[in-house]
Amino acid sequence: MAFSNDRWRLFRDVGPWRAWYYEASGDTVTATGYFNEKWQDLRVNDVIYVETAADVPQYRVSAIAPNSVTVTSYGSGGGGGGLVLIDTGTFTTSSGFSLPDNVFGSTYDDYLLRVVCTTTTDTFLAGRFRLSGTDATTNYFAIRHYGYNASGGADGALTGTDDFLMGIGTTSSKIALQAWMVDVADASATLVGIQCNGNFSSTGPMQIAITAGHTTATAYDAMSIAPTAGTITGRWSLYGYEK
Repeated sequence: MAFSNDRWRLFRDVGPWRAWYYEASGDTVTATGYFNEKWQDLRVNDVIYVETAADVPQYRVSAIAPNSVTVTSYGSGGGGGGLVLIDTGTFTTSSGFSLPDNVFGSTYDDYLLRVVCTTTTDTFLAGRFRLSGTDATTNYFAIRHYGYNASGGADGALTGTDDFLMGIGTTSSKIALQAWMVDVADASATLVGIQCNGNFSSTGPMQIAITAGHTTATAYDAMSIAPTAGTITGRWSLYGYEK
């Protein structure tokens, strides 16, 4: 199969440093040619994480020319630093799901969670951290920056302080989000950076960037995600960033 924009996401943009994520879905990604159509989006030294069935190889963009992108392999999630696949799961017609207990631990400081799902109605997706099978239900915050068509804005605490906003969606439209979680398994405040592509009945396609977190200084071992209305069907994958 050829490159697919549906499986391509920018998940980290910090000043001059940017990281992209691509779900290979069985493709063989080659150093020259595979990402050519993204030559206007990419910059030299951008990082690309490619999800395969068994690993997350990493590439750095080494050269760009009109209609041409060359990448250089510089490691994989199997060792030597980088993203390591920890666990995956699915959920069907669900009012919410939880990651397995003890999926967060001392091995990693930071985690990347990817969720792709559909929903049955206009809804927000809300997250909570868990410890020993119990959700923490206080002291969350979330600030949302959003854009749709030619409009945009910002707001906060859309789901209250008993959980934090992670995404938005509407009937049968796909929600795709990535959440970068910092120090979730440490006894300190947890920060979360989220990017979500979704839809809403009153706006159509919407892109959202969320700064969220939990101010309670507790080490958590899992988390839960639930829609505020309707049910959801989809999949999740969790990665640790190797020290």
